[in-house]
Amino acid sequence: MIARFLIECPVCKQITVLRIQAGFLPSHSIRFNCGNCKISLYGEAFFKPPNVNIKMDRGKVVKTIDAPNFLLAVSGELLSSKLQPVKTFEDIGKIPSPFMNLFSLIGFERFDNFKHHILLYLDFMSRCKNQYIICNQLYFLKQNVYLKERLLDYKKIINNELDLYSCLHRDVNRLFYSTINPSEADAIDTFVAKEIEDYRKYNLNELIELVKYFDNSGLLEKWEYNIFQLSNQIIENSDKFIPVIGCKYYSLGVDELEKDYSINTLSFEEIEPIYFKCYELLSDMLPIVMAYNNLKYRNNFDIMKSGINFRNKEIKSLSEYIEIDSKGFRIDCINGTELFDNIVYNQFDRTIRNSIGHFNYEILAQDVFNRTILFKDLKNPNKNETRSLLKISIDLWKMFLAINNLGELIYQTKKMSYIVIKGMKPTI
Repeated sequence: MIARFLIECPVCKQITVLRIQAGFLPSHSIRFNCGNCKISLYGEAFFKPPNVNIKMDRGKVVKTIDAPNFLLAVSGELLSSKLQPVKTFEDIGKIPSPFMNLFSLIGFERFDNFKHHILLYLDFMSRCKNQYIICNQLYFLKQNVYLKERLLDYKKIINNELDLYSCLHRDVNRLFYSTINPSEADAIDTFVAKEIEDYRKYNLNELIELVKYFDNSGLLEKWEYNIFQLSNQIIENSDKFIPVIGCKYYSLGVDELEKDYSINTLSFEEIEPIYFKCYELLSDMLPIVMAYNNLKYRNNFDIMKSGINFRNKEIKSLSEYIEIDSKGFRIDCINGTELFDNIVYNQFDRTIRNSIGHFNYEILAQDVFNRTILFKDLKNPNKNETRSLLKISIDLWKMFLAINNLGELIYQTKKMSYIVIKGMKPTI
């Protein structure tokens, strides 16, 4: 079902026709810009079948006009055609709806998979998100008695701290991740478990040294807490990310998607702090990638591969690598040549991160039809770059998934610390 609304810009009075695609959500945000004066227009769509309503916080809904100026398709679940100029209402009927765009690209079977995925995601957010937040807060507050009471709903006997930790991970945190990214969650779980088992069989002493190192450093707890805080922000904005989650079903790469599609549930202002946190946290977690690469290829978690230099000094140990407080250096050491690199390789866009970190970007100078943001190079304006909001959103989501994949590595490492350092045995 498509509902049509006429939105008048409060500044230049030009009219944008919104074609709103009814979907699974009871409501969703609307974010776009006037095609003429470029100001941002914000609103929300509400669905109560068979009715569709709209409320604009910036912009005015009008009933009739002589001729429209712009057209924008809007969906809470799907990518949409970009904002485009129009001259007559006849032009509007020639533009496919977001649903028809997706269906024509992927067909019935993949659309059914997409629908199933999104409905599971929405079900988790409605039924389980409070359990996820409460259980993790209790864990980090060390309120184990209350946490055990919450987890006993899963009908499992929790005999020690390791059981409590494992139950939290498997029945709460992994449920969240497998809901948003089912195939990759299973794959990373299998991959990490196999690698850990191989180390236990063939290089147990060095694995124990790795576990002791990270247990003593306090990094595992720090990263777990930061993953939870970041996931909490994603959950609080969960509906706005649904079109990004669905991008995997389009069978097109980012470069192809951004040629024809945009996202209209998010603004750059809303995702900017989340993007920055994703980038910082993922780069902060790279030492555990390096450690497991070192263990796999050099049989010692602390021995770095040759050829890593920082300011003309060769970096030979993981400890030296961690001591260098340069995100760029840490990222450059991951080049895709070793197994664990693949979790994080090519996930970092330094242009966006540096511009956000130093406030060197312009939203108002954007191309509103392609929803691009200008990222500045203060030393050389010729090196200024643009990124579409769609690409930024997809890259953010990929970093978030990579963070959760590393979360499985952190979990298995910490689980080992309970066994080899505290002498606990799992009973679950």
